[in-house]
Amino acid sequence: VSLVRGDSGATLSFRVVRMGFGGDSGFYTVQDAQPITGEAAGSEVNFAGVFPATTGQYIVRNGELKQNFIMTGLVDVPEGAQYLQFVMEYDIGTLDVWVDGQQKTENFWTATPMELVDPATGELAFGLDPAVAFDSEGAAVGLFFDVSFTEDGMTVVLNVPVGWLETAQFPVVVDPVTTLYTSYGGYVYRYTSGSTTYYYGPYSGTYSYVRRYGYSTSYKYVYRGFLKFNT
Repeated sequence: VSLVRGDSGATLSFRVVRMGFGGDSGFYTVQDAQPITGEAAGSEVNFAGVFPATTGQYIVRNGELKQNFIMTGLVDVPEGAQYLQFVMEYDIGTLDVWVDGQQKTENFWTATPMELVDPATGELAFGLDPAVAFDSEGAAVGLFFDVSFTEDGMTVVLNVPVGWLETAQFPVVVDPVTTLYTSYGGYVYRYTSGSTTYYYGPYSGTYSYVRRYGYSTSYKYVYRGFLKFNT
């Protein structure tokens, strides 16, 4: 799967490579992803049987790629396994990885959004939102990512708690989301009746202003603002 921004040309691509189990006792491979031909219907593509009892699903929406793993049952769980894991390999090109306001350059785990930032512009290009799993009765559990950097990008492991799956009502949907963020930016412009003009910014690469009226004993201040989004 490849995503390309129309404005900056920034790209993000990934592939699902295997299903397995993990925990303190190690990693167990269930199966590598099978080369299934997808069935398309409108903005949705389904890859039935990509893993045992699992359909890989992709839904294209405005500004995001909705990715689901739809499970009709749970495969045999090895003794000591704590998480069912979906392993994905990402080619992020020159994009930087940020989590919780900090750039990541070493392996990490997170249950919060990952932001992929274009270092040339400082703009947020793509995002990997926190994933969740939910069953047919609406019970849900939050998931987390294990991320390790590679020569070409990063390996992302999505972890689903085995204990939750063992009591879930199938089918279960495992639900990560990749988002393409709109770009925006600009600076703030202030004008005073004393014919002096002040500029604050810019705070990013395109054009934006903020408008507000204020008053002091000496001047009337006008703050003008406009937002431009590249969607």
